[in-house]
Amino acid sequence: MQSHEFAIDLPLNEKIFESFVWMIQIMTQTSIKIREDQIKKFANTLSDLGGESENTKSEHEAFRFKFEDFLIIGYYSGKIVFPQNSKLRDLITNALRKSTANTIDYNIIIGSDEAGKGEWLGPLIVAAVALSPDKIIFLQANGIMDSKELPITKIRDFSELIKGNSETHKIVTISPSKFNELFATFKKEGKSLNDMLAWAHARTIKDILKELGSKQRIKIIIDEFDRMKTEKRLINVLSKENITVIQKPKAEEEIAVAAASILARSARERWLDQTSKSIGINLRTLSIQEIKRDEQIKKFVKTSYLA
Repeated sequence: MQSHEFAIDLPLNEKIFESFVWMIQIMTQTSIKIREDQIKKFANTLSDLGGESENTKSEHEAFRFKFEDFLIIGYYSGKIVFPQNSKLRDLITNALRKSTANTIDYNIIIGSDEAGKGEWLGPLIVAAVALSPDKIIFLQANGIMDSKELPITKIRDFSELIKGNSETHKIVTISPSKFNELFATFKKEGKSLNDMLAWAHARTIKDILKELGSKQRIKIIIDEFDRMKTEKRLINVLSKENITVIQKPKAEEEIAVAAASILARSARERWLDQTSKSIGINLRTLSIQEIKRDEQIKKFVKTSYLA
């Protein structure tokens, strides 16, 4: 049987070229996150910077702006999506700076968050990060957001980016064996996991404040879990006029807290990797039944969770 090859000569017209460019942009998209209440102001800023407004394509989209051949899409959730491009990154950074101008009245913002609180496997990690307003904008423009919205590969890369661009940072690692010991002590005293969390958050924050000094205006943001217990642990901090402490739900929408969440989760994953390698067992694959049968492995889990 004779085979035939057919060549179709399609002209590279403007429509085909635009579709090709759009496909490339989709394949190389990146995203950032802003607070939902900042969407309108951010859109106005993009318009002021010369963006050409386009019709949105779904009910979830808050805006679309075209800059030359590139499209920036904003969603009501606070996510902003755009192609990976250094020129666009500078534009986004400028828009963030302009849209938050005159709203930041602190020299330093400290965010604190934890990882491993609800998991029986591995340590409890609490991290705190101190950032200047400029560094907050830089990290936000480079994609820093709540660690729960990021794949683990991004978290590892972002962890190094945060460490290299923070004023300072602190990480407290409470190993499973130490966690079990502390949990038993707190329980005997009629206290709970929230007391342990309050102690760990206060320790990281106080270490950072000691390093920063007392002359700067500082705002501390903590994801709220027990207001009274946290305030009790930070009583000395709360008495200082230049320091404001804010506890609120969904605090990870603040870049400083999001950065802390990334450091905490990255440290926990690193602990699991290193421990698995040292004992020759992949801890992530073990079941609760296997853990309970092996006295050696028990020291790598929060046994108080398995009771």
